[in-house]
Amino acid sequence: MADRIPQVLIYAPLADDAKVLAEEVGSVGFTPRCLSDDTEFASVMGDNAPEHMLFMVITQEGATLSAGKSLCDMHTSEPLWARLPVLFLVSDEQRMPPACQILADCDAAPSFIYFKRPVRRPLLRQTFRALSESRHHQFRTRDLMESLEKQKERNVFLLDELRHRVRNSLAVLQSLFKLTLRRSENLDDLDKDFGARLHSMSTAHSRLTDSYDQPADLVTILKEHVEPYSSTSGQLRYDGDPIKLPEQIAFELAMTVHELATNAAKYGALSTPAGRVDISWSLAKPSGNLDLLWRETGGPPVDPPSRHGLGSTLIENFSPGSATKSRIEFNKTGLVWRGQIPSEELRQ
Repeated sequence: MADRIPQVLIYAPLADDAKVLAEEVGSVGFTPRCLSDDTEFASVMGDNAPEHMLFMVITQEGATLSAGKSLCDMHTSEPLWARLPVLFLVSDEQRMPPACQILADCDAAPSFIYFKRPVRRPLLRQTFRALSESRHHQFRTRDLMESLEKQKERNVFLLDELRHRVRNSLAVLQSLFKLTLRRSENLDDLDKDFGARLHSMSTAHSRLTDSYDQPADLVTILKEHVEPYSSTSGQLRYDGDPIKLPEQIAFELAMTVHELATNAAKYGALSTPAGRVDISWSLAKPSGNLDLLWRETGGPPVDPPSRHGLGSTLIENFSPGSATKSRIEFNKTGLVWRGQIPSEELRQ
């Protein structure tokens, strides 16, 4: 739901009608907002109105031709989840005001409610509560739709990432097999060591599709997604104090580190026994931001890629919240990646 508290709009130009209606709206716990003329009414209707309204009350005198057109335009532009409830208080049911006539002919407008004046106050309050409940149901529907859309986007992203990783799997496996073969004295050693690495890789890939349903330890994330791609533990060095990461940040960092490790196993420091990866992190002062550093040495000479694929995009776009964008340096001595997690993201 929007951060702003939804209001009940009242358009009642005659005498004290607006004051009386505002008191009734306030008596049932809602926030009233009275509009003074057609110009203000049209302005509010065009100001992303549905997101900040519970319902609307319009008297006979406010139900003008101009107000009707503004309402029709608003309903036409409303999202699918929203059909703002409107209550008219009319003087003559046989001669409906212009706004009602326009809405009756407007295909986008929902069926409106009207009462003949005078209306008993208990009936007004009961109607206000019913309209509010209907509106909150719409808000819940909207929130559900947004949640489903985000989940859909995440699933599409994961599917793209899966396709990308499947294409890379053979090259990574070939590299790991060659490294393991060089260090194995016999077939039993090869079978044992290579099988263990395959199991570690499988576990790392599985973790990417899982949710970190509680704060995740930074070192654990690094070990899960980097060690499967190293030939010996001596190729890796971690340097930093214990840090817990929120769920979403942990997932984003895992995706990035996993891609860095994959690339290192295919082309960089982890593709050769002499290669080494140093991963360090520290809290910057006074900002409290977490600075991350991935540095490769001892591997083949590094050249910038000729094209950017999904993997490169993932690595370069790691910038949660207000973080500065990640940086990659393709040094001849090895790839260097710098990332940042803002202090406010660490506190989530």
